[in-house]
Amino acid sequence: MGLRRWQWFLGTVGCFGLSFGTPNLRVGDLASPRAIANPVSLNTQIQAKGSQIRLNGQTLRGAWAQWSENGTVRLGIESMTLEKTLGMELGNGLDLGQQPVTWFDNTPYQLPIRFAAPYRYLDVTALAAAQRWQARPNGNVLELTTPKGQILSVRQGQQTWGTRLVIDLDRPVLWQKVSPTKLRLQSDYGVTAQRLRAQLTANALPFTLNDSNGLTELVFKAGAPEIQVFSLANPPRLVVDLRSQPENQNRSVQWLPGVQWRQENFAASSGPVRVTWLEIDPTQRQLQLKPITPDNNTIVGLAPLLIQAETNQAIAAINAGFFNRNNQYPLGIVQGNRALRSGPILNRGAVAWDNAGRWEFDRLKVETDIVAGNGEQVGVELINSGYVKAGAALYDRAWGSRYTTAVDNEIVLTVMTSGGRDQVIRQETAGKAGQNSYEIPQGGYLLVFRSFRTGAAKFPVGVTLERRPRFTPNSFATLPNIVGGGPLLLKNGQVVLNGQAEQFSTAFNIQSASRSAIAKTRDNKILLVTLHGAAEETAGATLNEWANILRRLGATDALNLDGGGSSALALGANLSDRHPTTAGRVNNGIGLFLE
Repeated sequence: MGLRRWQWFLGTVGCFGLSFGTPNLRVGDLASPRAIANPVSLNTQIQAKGSQIRLNGQTLRGAWAQWSENGTVRLGIESMTLEKTLGMELGNGLDLGQQPVTWFDNTPYQLPIRFAAPYRYLDVTALAAAQRWQARPNGNVLELTTPKGQILSVRQGQQTWGTRLVIDLDRPVLWQKVSPTKLRLQSDYGVTAQRLRAQLTANALPFTLNDSNGLTELVFKAGAPEIQVFSLANPPRLVVDLRSQPENQNRSVQWLPGVQWRQENFAASSGPVRVTWLEIDPTQRQLQLKPITPDNNTIVGLAPLLIQAETNQAIAAINAGFFNRNNQYPLGIVQGNRALRSGPILNRGAVAWDNAGRWEFDRLKVETDIVAGNGEQVGVELINSGYVKAGAALYDRAWGSRYTTAVDNEIVLTVMTSGGRDQVIRQETAGKAGQNSYEIPQGGYLLVFRSFRTGAAKFPVGVTLERRPRFTPNSFATLPNIVGGGPLLLKNGQVVLNGQAEQFSTAFNIQSASRSAIAKTRDNKILLVTLHGAAEETAGATLNEWANILRRLGATDALNLDGGGSSALALGANLSDRHPTTAGRVNNGIGLFLE
């Protein structure tokens, strides 16, 4: 998109934020969700919005908004909320005006798109009217009431790939995958309840059945693969597949100008894997990538990636660097807008960028020489880091307000900065690890010496200090944003994987697991990519497989990020690659913003 078009795109700012020129649904078309006029440019203003939906009395997480167009109040549901929470599947589409959505119909609904940072809403006004939904804003909550559906029958069939269930319904219903093996329908059993319970008693169905308040829950047995659910029309049916090797359903959705969301299956030694990624065009300067953390006041702490994205108002986010899950400390570099919040460790891989087209992927080492006025000097490799080894470490307010000792008998120097000069004002020897806590001074820092008394002796109380950081490679020193991970996977089109050089364990280097990565392509697109096993018994991919999959996506440079339970790709108001109940809390991530 050229500059003029972006100026138009950004010029539609009101209370709502930003608006695409999208199809408009006329008042008289409310009974026909597909009656769409030509795309027009609209200035849209939000009247109400929130982050929860109370669906038939049940409170769910999900973003929504209301606005007016041509005298009609419109209802928008955030795109991923529509898919992950209400059971509507986003279809392939490169049109920035409308989104194909499949839900109990042979022809996808074409829902108009509206954008208000950080969410991409789909206009469901006509669909809601046709299905007789009732919607009422109540503060942060959208009260959404839908007609009660009934299950008419449940049919089961065995296929070569696993088990298929077909749930016959009397009408289209909203549904939600509550967990990878639990399905909830906005329906009840109707007249089939007694026969269904007889089937369950005879163990003829692979799930247990719960029903209350017009809801039906199917809970599949332990060891079952993650359920795959889709809807069919004429008559309305919900199909539930339990596949050991899920269908390869590739998807590509133009999310925003310069942002494309994609999914594709690949083969790995442990089985099929599902790869989900965002392809970002960095020439769109309004799109910016920044490191994110749970709390701007401390680098210590964990939070779900989805919460971090929401708190920071990011359009999308991927988990990033490693961390200690027990004490919640970072284990790698995190630097945003030139503010170093945590330093690198073990010469591991890192990525640096400036949102103006400059990117560096390499193994990174940062050493800070502390030079005293008395001529003495000590090298510091660890800055605000949870990694512990003998030597000197530095902790400033980016770590938090206090530092608690990590090993026995640490020597802690308090350094104050005043008038551009650092000076040691206190030196103390701590006792057992974890028993002593020290305030980190505002405008100053702590120097901590571990099994390094000769180093601490060089800096007596009253001596002045000077900090001289050294980046290797030096090209990282000029870039404002840096995030660590490892191992480095690709550089200049070649696989450069060397986990041993970055001091990862042998088990880590050869295991299959869920993966995350950030990469740059040969045409200078930026990829935020995750990979997960496509079935429960599938572990994921090895690092070598991961590097080659990224090459197949067009990557020339790539950095592996934290994996396993940490791997997640947030998009809009949900995770786009996995169920949120399966994702762990993380220390830091990389967020995508519209500036």
